[in-house]
Amino acid sequence: MKKALALILCAALTSCASIINSSAEDIPIGTNVNDVKITITDSDNELVYTGNGPATVELSKRGGYFCGEEYTITAEKEGYTPLTKTFDTTISGWYFGNLILPGGLLGLLVVDPLTGCMWNFKNEEILLNMLPLQPAQPAQPTKK
Repeated sequence: MKKALALILCAALTSCASIINSSAEDIPIGTNVNDVKITITDSDNELVYTGNGPATVELSKRGGYFCGEEYTITAEKEGYTPLTKTFDTTISGWYFGNLILPGGLLGLLVVDPLTGCMWNFKNEEILLNMLPLQPAQPAQPTKK
């Protein structure tokens, strides 16, 4: 009887997305040139990462209660055009599994939104294609 009660309690306190997903993920950041200075800020403009790429960075999926996170990635290297990209989340299909679990309402409204496990990143990696700066064109003499 105690084991059955413990199983029922565990089922009532689980949430589908929290079982399948994590609240943070290691994201590889690829670049077409080495030693690119990478800066990542979150939706509150807080610095999350600064370093050289290519790199792998752990990023949280949680931006707040029922809010996925969005990041701004800036890449800079001398002789190359600076690059800025956004990287954000989308709702996980596993989140809707809460509708069929015995304790799904708790997972749907509390556990998954608070942990950020209801979100997945839209992409599994970030690719930064740095373009060389174009040399300035000399002024053409005007004809009279």
